[in-house]
Amino acid sequence: MRLTNNAQKENTMNKTTWYQRKIKLDDGAVISIICKDDISYGHADNLFECALINPDGCIDDNSVTGYLTFHQVAEYIDKAMEKHNDNRNS
Repeated sequence: MRLTNNAQKENTMNKTTWYQRKIKLDDGAVISIICKDDISYGHADNLFECALINPDGCIDDNSVTGYLTFHQVAEYIDKAMEKHNDNRNS
């Protein structure tokens, strides 16, 4: 698993806050975690949206989940890692 922080910005002048992080999984899939104005489900409430990007670069529409708290994002990550990571060493 590789964790990359693509963008993190806080602008107190106009109260715009956005966050984006991608987590690459063993099989090439990527978990996208975002909180962006007018883009993500839940941004107005400072909540997150997660989605799974397939190895071919396409978003799995069935995986898009919005309005997530930090705890729910952690659960989303755990479930995706369980499904997409190599568990041979378990």
